Amino acid sequence: MNEEMKTGMLLSYQSVKEQVDTIKAELKRKGIEKDKGLSVLEAFIDDNIKWLNREQEAVEMNEISRVARYLKSCKEAGIDCTVTIDKKKTHLILDALIKQIPMKVEEIHVDEYRCPACGAENTCGDISLIGDSYCPECGQAIYQQN
Repeated sequence: MNEEMKTGMLLSYQSVKEQVDTIKAELKRKGIEKDKGLSVLEAFIDDNIKWLNREQEAVEMNEISRVARYLKSCKEAGIDCTVTIDKKKTHLILDALIKQIPMKVEEIHVDEYRCPACGAENTCGDISLIGDSYCPECGQAIYQQN
């Protein structure tokens, strides 16, 4: 199964899931609380969406891994290299590289800070002693200016 087929399937499953939610809401509005077997369909859809998302993540990691292995082999051989990346996948490499550039955290309170990338509020005990080098939520490299 190619990427376009997987993307099409994912969109179809998400569309069916929205329709099921609409049907359940309409049944509830009419006072019918029992889902009439929709839970089996929902479980099937959720399982397939999870499987397709895992497949997509595996493809993305394979591309990142491929580029990393090539760069490592060029470095070990002491040669310059040119990397060819599928244009549909360049954002994956770019996102991974950008996450490695430390961003200054925003102090919320004495013991909390906000990740500048994802906005997650994290605790650290003391803002001057941030023990995290990376946001525990999104993996963005972070630092605190003293």
